[in-house]
Amino acid sequence: MSDDISRDSEEFTEDKRLLSAEDEQHDQTATTPPPIEYRASSQLKFLFLFLYMSLNLGLTLYTKAVLSFFPYPWLLTALHAAFAAAGSGLVMLVLGMKMTKLSRGSNLTLVAFSSLFTVNIAVSNISL
Repeated sequence: MSDDISRDSEEFTEDKRLLSAEDEQHDQTATTPPPIEYRASSQLKFLFLFLYMSLNLGLTLYTKAVLSFFPYPWLLTALHAAFAAAGSGLVMLVLGMKMTKLSRGSNLTLVAFSSLFTVNIAVSNISL
């Protein structure tokens, strides 16, 4: 009988450890806030979209002026892409954003959009 009690005690201790590990894991997921991009209001998102479009228009007009003194549109496109990547990284760092894991389809969409974005900048710079 004493063996049964010690066995029950060991099983209880093991169950208690398993439950505390599950509780700890649950507490970690429950206290992790959602990423900032999901917490931002629609108004803030539209504000940033408007700001992006306005700055993009300003950049296009500025590029036209720069190309009259610096006639290298492909180099200007490469510099633009480099500074866009650095700026994105800085925004992510300052706001504490983390990259989201994307599905294969989402990655293909992102690559397609990024390619169109780069071609748009290059064609815009060449046409100026």
